[in-house]
Amino acid sequence: MEVYKSVYWAILYDKETHLLTPIWNSTSADMTEESYKSEMENYVELVEKYEPKQLLIDCQEFYFPIAPHIQEWIDATIFPRVLAVGVKHVAIVVPSEIIANISVQQAMEEPKGTKFVTRYFDKRTDANQWLLSVS
Repeated sequence: MEVYKSVYWAILYDKETHLLTPIWNSTSADMTEESYKSEMENYVELVEKYEPKQLLIDCQEFYFPIAPHIQEWIDATIFPRVLAVGVKHVAIVVPSEIIANISVQQAMEEPKGTKFVTRYFDKRTDANQWLLSVS
């Protein structure tokens, strides 16, 4: 079920698997740093509301390059709140755009980001299978 939608992404929640899945769309290329931060704040509020133990993040259409200072902000502001609800596994469907791809992986390599067991995939079905296997 869709629990959030903006011009940049939709966030789905599956009650059966307790899986929260943000799906970025190509309009993410038009985001500003402020709009990205605002969307991340909205997202972490949903993580706190639904308390998933794992996340599937579909970045196939993600085109916003996450600058190093934003990666640090994520590590200091977003990751602690996600960790606090008990999220352990994160599956990321990687962006096709190389700069966005690198910046997503770098964000996950920040100190608190390394506390998650993170795997990267080319397809959402493979990411979902992995999460089901570790749940």
